[in-house]
Amino acid sequence: MQRLLLAACILLAAQAHAALPDWRTVPGEEQLELALDSVDMQGSRVAALLRAPAGVIHLAGDKRSRRATRVVVLADFDCASRTVQMLSLVAYDRGGRPLSSTGAPGATAVLDRDDPLLAAYDALCELARDRR
Repeated sequence: MQRLLLAACILLAAQAHAALPDWRTVPGEEQLELALDSVDMQGSRVAALLRAPAGVIHLAGDKRSRRATRVVVLADFDCASRTVQMLSLVAYDRGGRPLSSTGAPGATAVLDRDDPLLAAYDALCELARDRR
């Protein structure tokens, strides 16, 4: 019985580790990270999980997350129109505890040259162009 329990624990630990996102720094934007295993390409659209300090991702600037120190967003980039839309958001406090979350899509925003998300747009849309 103990061996069976040990085997079950090992399998669960392996699955839990496999479920962790593979976060990588976005080239050109040191504070922004991309979960490589979350990238989803559909035509000219590319969606991915991004995380950063709360002030870096402007799409995440809502009143509920003012105390947030870090946010994770599911961003949907339209490579044809140079826009981004936040599909979901989770805001975390200093201790890594969730403060708020939303699964309601936000408004579509045009990316300008000062937006840190432009680096993620460039990287993801280049990947999408390479895959076609």
